[in-house]
Amino acid sequence: MCIRDRTGTAFAEGAKRSQKAGCDFIEIHGAHGYLIDQFIQQETNSRTDKFGGSIQNRTRFAVEITSAIRTIVGPEFPVFYRFSTVTPNSNKTYPSLPDLKYLVEEIDRAGADVFDVSCIRSTVFNTSHGTNKTLLEHTRELTRLPLVGAGGIREPKDAANLVRSKHCDIIALASSLISDSKWAEKIKNDELDKIDHPTQKHLQLLGNGEDPG
Repeated sequence: MCIRDRTGTAFAEGAKRSQKAGCDFIEIHGAHGYLIDQFIQQETNSRTDKFGGSIQNRTRFAVEITSAIRTIVGPEFPVFYRFSTVTPNSNKTYPSLPDLKYLVEEIDRAGADVFDVSCIRSTVFNTSHGTNKTLLEHTRELTRLPLVGAGGIREPKDAANLVRSKHCDIIALASSLISDSKWAEKIKNDELDKIDHPTQKHLQLLGNGEDPG
């Protein structure tokens, strides 16, 4: 068994352990320059075998992992797949829209149930790929699967509008919940004026990996 096979098996076994531990779903992190994303990015994938070169080859690792996880957790357990389209180091947009279409279609066929569209170094409200559409809008046109919107969602009204407008089906929060762990509870109780929003200094500390306290 080669290193790639062992790594793919480790992803699947980790998913099974999470399922047994009581998690409600599995999310495959194929974004933000981590391992799976490094295979997909042309900037970081210099391989010359069947895992490098064309988009078909560069997505092969992601597809194999998704398929392996789907097999091991069974047909009914939810599997999310997260992707982003900006390289963490250069802010270049990738893949192209045709390549993104291929990635989405293949991950769907491999067994994903939901796509988590992560707008790293941007927000879900920014347009992408030199068009007047957001990444969520582009992805909505490419797949039948439910979408998670993640990136720069701070205001409750913005979260509600994203879902009402059908740009996405689920909202994912990071810094907003770190700033105020009772964000959702305060919205439910109509206490919007009591929400602690992240400040610029707060976000800078988080970006540096520091505890904003």
